[in-house]
Amino acid sequence: MTRFATTTPLFSTPPLAHIVRLAVGLALLIGVAAYAENAPTPSETAQQYGAEPARQMVTISPSGKAIALRTRSEKGDVVLVHSLTDSKMITGVNVSDIRPRHLYFISDQHLIMVASEEKRLRGFDVDRMEISTAYALDLDSGEIEQLLRPGDVIWKAQSGLGRVAGVSEDRQTLYMPAYAARKRTARNADLALVEVNINNPRRPKVLEYGHRHTQDYFVNAKGEVLAEIRYNEENHQHSVVVPQHDGGTKTIYSEKDPNLVTYFVALSADRQSLLAVQENKDTGVGNYFKIALGDGAQSDLDLGRADIDVGAVMTGLDRVATGVRFGGFSPRYHLFNQDTSSRLEALQGQLEGHSVWLASLSENHEHIVIKVEGSSTAGDFYLASREQPLRHLTDIRPQIPAEGVNPVVEIEYKSRDGLAIPTLLTLPRAKVASPKNLPTIIYPHGGPHSYDRLRYDDFAQAMAARGYAVVQPQFRGSTGFGIEHWQAGQGEWGRGMQNDLTDAVHYLSEAGLTDPERVCIVGGSYGGYAALAGAAFTPDIYRCAVSVNGVSDLTSMMEHDEDKFEESDWVYEYLTRSVAKDFFTPKRIAAYSPANFTSGIEAPVLLLHGEEDKRVPIEQSELMTEKLKAAGKSVEFVRLEDTGHHLKNSEARLKALTHILSFLDQHLAPSDQAETDPE
Repeated sequence: MTRFATTTPLFSTPPLAHIVRLAVGLALLIGVAAYAENAPTPSETAQQYGAEPARQMVTISPSGKAIALRTRSEKGDVVLVHSLTDSKMITGVNVSDIRPRHLYFISDQHLIMVASEEKRLRGFDVDRMEISTAYALDLDSGEIEQLLRPGDVIWKAQSGLGRVAGVSEDRQTLYMPAYAARKRTARNADLALVEVNINNPRRPKVLEYGHRHTQDYFVNAKGEVLAEIRYNEENHQHSVVVPQHDGGTKTIYSEKDPNLVTYFVALSADRQSLLAVQENKDTGVGNYFKIALGDGAQSDLDLGRADIDVGAVMTGLDRVATGVRFGGFSPRYHLFNQDTSSRLEALQGQLEGHSVWLASLSENHEHIVIKVEGSSTAGDFYLASREQPLRHLTDIRPQIPAEGVNPVVEIEYKSRDGLAIPTLLTLPRAKVASPKNLPTIIYPHGGPHSYDRLRYDDFAQAMAARGYAVVQPQFRGSTGFGIEHWQAGQGEWGRGMQNDLTDAVHYLSEAGLTDPERVCIVGGSYGGYAALAGAAFTPDIYRCAVSVNGVSDLTSMMEHDEDKFEESDWVYEYLTRSVAKDFFTPKRIAAYSPANFTSGIEAPVLLLHGEEDKRVPIEQSELMTEKLKAAGKSVEFVRLEDTGHHLKNSEARLKALTHILSFLDQHLAPSDQAETDPE
């Protein structure tokens, strides 16, 4: 492994005085040569670090003889397929009109491309929907065919046409869920199972019409339904229905507890059972269990761990479970093929100090494609073939060389009540040799039922490139670090969760890394709420605050969710439990709404909001702007056009990042920072 230096974990729970010494050790490992002779402007920094990946989605063919990837440049958006045996290009197609978000081979001849976008559907009185569609690329001819076309046998307006429930043994037929009406004159359609011939997809065949509560299908290689998953939103009833030899059906599982959320995720290797994940919404405890398709007998699976959450159950094209991925800062895997699991674990040990993601496997597991991210790389794909040296496939962000990546280390501190807070710390590369008294950004994640990972974070990297230490605390209520850590955050918006962020400032200030007079808080979604709460409730801590699509008034947010989702819906139920738990009253909610405390805010505030955000409506930022102006406070409000809650529009995302960097340089600039944009 020669493309970048690997590092060992630097510290987990060090004494405060050790941070500087350990950072110096990091400097010796990675080098601290200056990346640019002339300091770039904020917009230049945003363009470099915030640009979409130039190369991504590397996947390997079943035989291991070819790889495919998506590459983007000024010349267009292209999917390339390369031969690994003779290093020649097999085919390349322009996909600028498709813009796929996922690639995988169904066979050595066909590559599946799944595209998705947010759009409105004519005739439907709903917000923009996430529309997905699957396409097949024939590697011999280079032709692309859309697999399911609305109006061709299936319902005209639907959103999930990229899903595949199974594949035939000869890899020529896909079994795909899609809404289809039994009669052309019908006004409603149920989720059907559709057979699609990959060589002639224009004449799909409906195999099963489904039920009005059908959510999913599990099938065998012949397209025969093994299990049908149903969910009744009105009474929260989950059920699993299996076909019988006499043509009838049998319900082998039924659960009507509104406090349970059940996901049926995979088939067992013998296809005799379903694997399911069940979460108790009150306790957060996840139960992984198996249901026998014959008689519904349940048995627990020993997959969970107390200290770390299961992030995903992994499956193949046939939806048979192949293993699990655990959460935490860096992914850890338990694959059911022990040999493959051991090889992947060895790769992670070889690249210690970096996140090693399993990207793709050949059918016989002889070839493993991994994605590597960390302090020495902005992202690379590698091929690990049995008994062969690690082979570099491609850079993900070639515009950022190794010396342009700002190092990320893991630290841990204790909050005021003794709770350990796992934290990522991104250091400006030029300051690694002497990380003292740095201007610092507290950068809480959204959710709040989420967590940060040791991977390339465009906003964190861009802020560090401007000279700021970037701190990402996994405050109580974050997932990924065990059930007790998540439970500690229930009902703690503006309280314990906010204290965890404040205590990060105290910890790093006492360590000498942070200049306590130059601290800003930046966040999106829940992180945006935390930024505004920090400015409102701890005005002596932060010099400035930035909220992206953040909540400012919990009362109106609760009313919005109650109106949109109804009290019986899990979204509304989640917010009430997460925000206020058992002490929910309008008075108490108002006491933790930053919009009600603008008179006490001293720091300048930057608000950015997507105009099409349907999760946190833009009115949340408009209200905060209005109240800050009425109180005579310094506030800037930026409307982001043509984008929603997650800033998927790259132009809007770059605009947001540029504004944030300019704002930080104005209010928090390092003493050696060059002049900022005139904008």
